[in-house]
Amino acid sequence: MSVDRMRPADWTVEGTSADNTADTITKAAVAGERHMLTHITAAADEAAFFLLTIKSGTTIIWRHFVNTDYDHEFVHPLAMDRGDQVLVDVAAAGAGIATNCTIAGYTA
Repeated sequence: MSVDRMRPADWTVEGTSADNTADTITKAAVAGERHMLTHITAAADEAAFFLLTIKSGTTIIWRHFVNTDYDHEFVHPLAMDRGDQVLVDVAAAGAGIATNCTIAGYTA
């Protein structure tokens, strides 16, 4: 779900994987509140394709294949369900390749 209101991010979460290892970045749930994801960046330390998956709790709401690096500001923030955590799964990028991913947003 996306919404039409955008405001500046007031939190960021970053994760870095070890070589050829998947990583999950989590923004913890806040009871009664909704996380709004406004921005995502991801990069591999060498040329590689890998998959980003954003979930509201356990529900997949967005996927994107990355070719080495990616920087995206959502025109309309991705809204998590009220009381859900944000989970971003970063797939393993290949032998000898580490990844980094940062998400930003606000909670309303």
